[in-house]
Amino acid sequence: MVSHADEFCAHSGPGCESLSESSLLKLLDKFISALKTGKSSKVVDLYRKKNPLLLATLDNSPITNTSGLTTYFDKFLLNSPVATIIQTFAFLDGNILAGLYNFEVNVLSEKCAPKKCGPTTSIQCSHDCRTIVRARFTFFYECNKNIWKIAHHHSSKLPFQTNETSNNVHHAWK
Repeated sequence: MVSHADEFCAHSGPGCESLSESSLLKLLDKFISALKTGKSSKVVDLYRKKNPLLLATLDNSPITNTSGLTTYFDKFLLNSPVATIIQTFAFLDGNILAGLYNFEVNVLSEKCAPKKCGPTTSIQCSHDCRTIVRARFTFFYECNKNIWKIAHHHSSKLPFQTNETSNNVHHAWK
């Protein structure tokens, strides 16, 4: 799938100024805030409408349309994810933010069934029914009419899960 240059721009151009490191971090905060609402529509609205790409942590198939994003986030949000950013790398010449984050999520099992967690995604399970998923991420942003959207989002579970956490560290490259 090809992005159409007449509709979107990855770099600065008319109505599309390059993002700063702080702007990229604000867009990531916007994503995390949308997850906290428990509403897939709030999350999906952050992605571009035409040919979005999500390579998701908890799905084996690329997600390439709005209905697929909705289906994925409907399911993902049942886990009541709470994200903590560990480290970021901002690539300012490409409007890309990459890094590491942890997701605290519900573990749904016979002992920790959704009904024990409450009737909505906003209610957290007890600590015994939660776990930490350590993952890496990359967000590539494009703008359309001065509105920055996620064009490509890759998130994958770290291959080696450890108990190590580091202080939030941010790096920026031009």
